[in-house]
Amino acid sequence: CNNLGVMYEKGLGVNQSYTKAASLYKKACNAGDAVGCNNLGVMYEKGLGVNQSYTKAASLYKKACDGGNAIGCTNLGFLYYKGQGVPLNKIKAYQYWMKAAKQGSAEAQHNLDVLCRESPWACR
Repeated sequence: CNNLGVMYEKGLGVNQSYTKAASLYKKACNAGDAVGCNNLGVMYEKGLGVNQSYTKAASLYKKACDGGNAIGCTNLGFLYYKGQGVPLNKIKAYQYWMKAAKQGSAEAQHNLDVLCRESPWACR
């Protein structure tokens, strides 16, 4: 479902449909696919094919992160960093970015560097 969702989201070989992509990502997520959960979270964060909801995006990123998806951890860290859909909490942002960085995410490593320079108290 997830790969087919990507095809609909990007319009690769099929007519682009964010609604269809979101539906397929939801099926993948419900089946335990952490990447599908992250992709559906992106759809909710951006309001593509679904009603925009940072709260729903955060819930889906958490599910993705708990499923071992470093991108989901990185995305959830951003929501905590910005206070979107969750309370602003730079310590939680640090924790999720650290989890992603330990999985090899260069983006999370960069985010940690920025965070620790601007808010060293959050990086303990």
